[in-house]
Amino acid sequence: MNQEVRELLVKAIILPLVLKVTQQDKKHFQDFKMRNVYLDKLDIVIESVQMDLNQVKSEMYSVHHIDLKPLPQEGEEFKYQWRTSQQKGLLTFTSDQLREHTKNIMKEYFYGSSAREHNQKERGWY
Repeated sequence: MNQEVRELLVKAIILPLVLKVTQQDKKHFQDFKMRNVYLDKLDIVIESVQMDLNQVKSEMYSVHHIDLKPLPQEGEEFKYQWRTSQQKGLLTFTSDQLREHTKNIMKEYFYGSSAREHNQKERGWY
């Protein structure tokens, strides 16, 4: 497997985690008095991550014809099996590695090259 495909598989594993964390964060911000400031940014990040995840999955299946499946967790290790018509392999991560990947990708969507500008929505201050 070449580096480009490996990065694609890592994104396919990490982006759903980023999406889940961001959606959970959005629920926590619902109770803040100044929530609208945060919710607008979270909405644009969730939208960007979802669009990129769709693109990654499309490229995985349509271009590279790769199938990726999570395997049952074994202790602190998370394993993912990938398969093409000619090759197969295993990607293994510890929970710390997954957390670090998730943190780094979240930084990219909030402050880095994947960050998008957002306009404030008209939300009620209930």
